[in-house]
Amino acid sequence: CGATLVFARIANLMVPQLYKGAIDSLTGSEENDPEFPMGYILAYTVLKVFQSLQRDVRAWVWLDVEQDTSKRVKLRVFSHLHALSLKYHLSRKTGEVLKVMERGAASMQQLLNMTLFTVGPTLLDL
Repeated sequence: CGATLVFARIANLMVPQLYKGAIDSLTGSEENDPEFPMGYILAYTVLKVFQSLQRDVRAWVWLDVEQDTSKRVKLRVFSHLHALSLKYHLSRKTGEVLKVMERGAASMQQLLNMTLFTVGPTLLDL
């Protein structure tokens, strides 16, 4: 996950530079004649494809972490529920408890995802 984030950040910095280089090569300058920027265009295309694929690769790699986190949270909650008294279980509706457990696990996954892939990289960029 970390490597794809680093490469994505480098690609985000390089894409505008490559685009500028391609445009500058096409327009030429006072000293140089305009030329076809094959290297710039090829590098630009590779980085743009990488930018699109890195989201899919990140999701694929993150899937294991997400499933493991969900499993651990649910097992801890399940163990805690089994440790509660009979009075608690008789006064609660099972469906409500399961719904709260699912929401809590989903919230934990979303918090980790936002922190690692949105807030963290943005702070590093600054």
